[in-house]
Order: sequence, then structure tokens, then C-alpha cells
Amino acid sequence: MKTISIMLAALMLLSIAAPFAMAEDMQSDITNVVTDAVENAVLIATNTAADATLAAEAAEDDNATASTGEIMRTQIKSWFTFNQAKKAELELKLANLRLIQARIAAKNGNEKAMTNALEAHERIINRVQERMKKIDGSSDAKALNNSAEKLVGLERAIQVHELKIGRLNSLLANANLTDEQKARIEAKIAKTQNVTAKLAELSTQKKEDIKTKLMAVRGLTEEEADKVIAEKESVIKAKVQERLQNKIGKA
Repeated sequence: MKTISIMLAALMLLSIAAPFAMAEDMQSDITNVVTDAVENAVLIATNTAADATLAAEAAEDDNATASTGEIMRTQIKSWFTFNQAKKAELELKLANLRLIQARIAAKNGNEKAMTNALEAHERIINRVQERMKKIDGSSDAKALNNSAEKLVGLERAIQVHELKIGRLNSLLANANLTDEQKARIEAKIAKTQNVTAKLAELSTQKKEDIKTKLMAVRGLTEEEADKVIAEKESVIKAKVQERLQNKIGKA
């Protein structure tokens, strides 16, 4: 009888406590849902702003020209640049000039010139890939910080470059080319996209490698290393936004 009384008392206590426990769990769940929603909203807003800036940067050269002289000057400058990161930056600029050449050739219906420009572009992107493989930072904190900054900048430049290739592809719809010509050039652009995508993958991997080195050399946690990288990305994005705004103001 005593055992039954204890059991009944326990059940009564449980019935009283259960609603409070459920309420506490519900409150915790609601808090988690709200927190996740806020974090997702911030992430979406940040990514949207970043995408808008990247898109604006990619559209800058829609009406640009690329003279033989400008290409030669950029090429010579890269020959006399020995820092691998800076050399890669110049070669990306050179690759961009080749994309401009390809766009102009497409508008003029010159399939041969466009093909030549895209083939030159592919050779340059392959060189950039080899440069990036050699950028691995250093055991010195200052040099490592510099490498991180360069890699973040290169990663952004590659993202913009990928968008520019996409814009070139969409241009074919209005280009003065036959259906057969368009099909051949679309195949070449697809190859160009694949080559550049591999470069983008390498860029992401190199950034992760640098982050790992930051953790080892500076004794940072993964969260702290991510914050260092994010700060560098924010600085670069702010500079791009300022430059684009100044350009609009002068127009």
C-alpha cells in the first residue's frame, strides 16, 4: 500500500511538472527557431549584397575595348613581376582582356578571332593556376597574413571572372553568327568555364590551407581564423563598392 501511495504521489508531481517542462522546451525551441531565422536572414542579406557587388563588377567591361597595345603592356608587366600572387593578378587582368576581345569578335561575327581569344584565355588561366599552387603562405605571421590577403583578393577576382564568362555566353543569343557557329563557340565557352571552375576550386582550397596555417602559426581557433578571412573579404568588397560608386558618380 505504501508503495502504491508513493507511486501515486510521483505521478501527481510529474503531472504538475510536465507542463512547465514542456513550456520550457517549447520556449527553447522557439528561441532556437528565432535565432536560426535571424542568422539566416543576415546570411541571405550579406550574400545578396555580395552577389550584387560581384554582378556590378562583372558588368563593368560590357562596353570596354581591349587594344593590342594594352594586352602587350600587361603581358610585359607580368614578365617583370616576380611575386607569384601579383603575377597571378596581372594574368587574370590579361585573361579578362582576352574575354573582351572574344566579346567584340562575337559581336562582329568573327568566329576565328573569337576562337583565338578564347584559346589564349585558356592558356592564361592555366598559368594562373600554376601560380596559385605556389602561394602557400609562410611560417612567418606577417608573410602569412599577406598571403591570406592576396588569396582572398584572387578568389574574388576569379568569381568575377566566372561571371564575365557567363555574360559572354549569354551574348551569343544576339551575336551575328550562324547556328553552327554558335554551337561551336558554345562548346569552346563551356571548355573555358570548366577550366576557370577548376581554378576557382583551387582558389577555395588554397584559402582553406591558409586558414589552417593561420590557426597553427597564430594559435587561432577555427572561428577566429574564419573571422580574419572574413574581415579581409569585407575590406576588399568595400574598396570595390567605393570604386564602383565613384565610377557611377563620374559618369
